[in-house]
Amino acid sequence: MHDFLPRAEALLINRQVFGVVMILSIAVTALTARLFLRDAFQDSAAGWRRCARIWAVAGIGLTVWVSAFDDWIQLIGEPFRLSRQWASERIVTDPIAIEIRTVTVVLLAIAVLLTAAMFARHVGGYGLQVATLIICAILWVPLFVLRQRLDILVHDGVADRISNGGDFAGLVLFWGLRSLLTVGVVMLSFATMVTLVAPVVSLVLDLLHVRSPRMTREADDFFGALHQQAGEYDEVPLKARWRPIQRPL
Repeated sequence: MHDFLPRAEALLINRQVFGVVMILSIAVTALTARLFLRDAFQDSAAGWRRCARIWAVAGIGLTVWVSAFDDWIQLIGEPFRLSRQWASERIVTDPIAIEIRTVTVVLLAIAVLLTAAMFARHVGGYGLQVATLIICAILWVPLFVLRQRLDILVHDGVADRISNGGDFAGLVLFWGLRSLLTVGVVMLSFATMVTLVAPVVSLVLDLLHVRSPRMTREADDFFGALHQQAGEYDEVPLKARWRPIQRPL
């Protein structure tokens, strides 16, 4: 039992373990957005259908690559780390190889650009993009700060208690909360980058006259049933539906 706790601690803070969490989270997100994905893959324009497939491959490739070889937590904190004034504040204890990070940046750029194009085609234009950017930026700041605080608690406070025979359930609880917040920060960071470049992508697509969004088919069943019901009412004469008003006694 004495050896189990440190090993369990090392396993929970392993970056590949969180990579599995990210893969599952993105899979659940894709399942939730299956109607949007269906519209993207069944676009009436062949070029947009090919773009949707490339977008899906880039997204899957980015998710698997970062989960297996890079570090999600280190990646989302990279802009903040590079913005620090002193060199001592930019030191990374377990840096990722420059070759791996270069591939990550390339895949991320492709995924962001294609997601921005999909947003412009199937979701909304400039107004919605700017509104989404503002909302993501407002939500990102407190989540990022809170995640940083929990990261310190997990590595310093809880880890010290585990090494001294403390409560393993406490580490699991803090790890779960930190993982949940990290998933939120990752997705908000990606959404912020997408909506940041989406207006530029939309402008380019507008200049090329290819942004015009396709009509979605999500509400066809509802409006079809409504139309059928309206037709049935039209077939029944008004006199047959008329009922005299009963006066109260």
